[in-house]
Amino acid sequence: MPREDDSPIEVKVLATEYIQPEPEPEPTKSSRSVLPLILSIIAVVLSTASFVVNANAVSTSKVAGKASDLYVQPNDLESLVTKVRAATVTVFCGDYSGSGWGIDLGDVSNTKEDDKYPYEIVTNYHVVSQCASAKTVEFSIGSASKKFQARLWGFDGTKHDIALLITAQKVTSLPTARIKPKVGQWVMAVGSPGSWATKDGLLKGNVTTGRVTNIVDTTIVTDAAINHGNSGGPLVNAVGQVVGTNSWIELKDQVDNIAYAQGTPVLCESILKCDATISWRR
Repeated sequence: MPREDDSPIEVKVLATEYIQPEPEPEPTKSSRSVLPLILSIIAVVLSTASFVVNANAVSTSKVAGKASDLYVQPNDLESLVTKVRAATVTVFCGDYSGSGWGIDLGDVSNTKEDDKYPYEIVTNYHVVSQCASAKTVEFSIGSASKKFQARLWGFDGTKHDIALLITAQKVTSLPTARIKPKVGQWVMAVGSPGSWATKDGLLKGNVTTGRVTNIVDTTIVTDAAINHGNSGGPLVNAVGQVVGTNSWIELKDQVDNIAYAQGTPVLCESILKCDATISWRR
């Protein structure tokens, strides 16, 4: 949905110090809490560049229908599932695999560095941490086995566990929610969790649904089932807007159906200067 003036929105990649941790398996809530203690401090400073966001790809504060629509499963669930699955990718890096979702950030206006890589993918940093030095990541689209290459453009491996990839391969994008989600709203998680039931060990485009059960700052808590391999995939609301990036789960004894997603504003806090486009309005 375009903004009222339908003008481009300038977004900047922040020159930020990032810390690359030692490769770790998919983090649980408990392992994530001690992650900073095992980080190997390697500063990676990215050059500042300007993005021009496609105003039609990033949603505004308005949503289709009434606000109450976000609490109920959409009537045309089949179309929503098809749309989100088409924009969800499987990411491969070293010994790990995870998920990612397409976002349209347009062109970097003050450099030609990204001209060959016009498409962007959001994922978790722990999914691509083994590729931080080489800055090259592989991904597949949908259920296809063919892999494409992407470059690691920016990441935050300490505070928010988020990464941004750029690629020459066309990737369908999803809009982001401008309104902060509320407890009780309907959500859907899509990704590629591991499974012994498939030839390559992944359930690509796996779909689960649930509710927002809590919100802590920009972290969304949900009971939508998420498993290893879902990391980096989108958590969308009932109108198809991404509210967060699925990141980790609780694995403690006597804990059921507690999963966490990094809210979309963490992209602005860690990698992009985009308060006007991806940050939530309360």
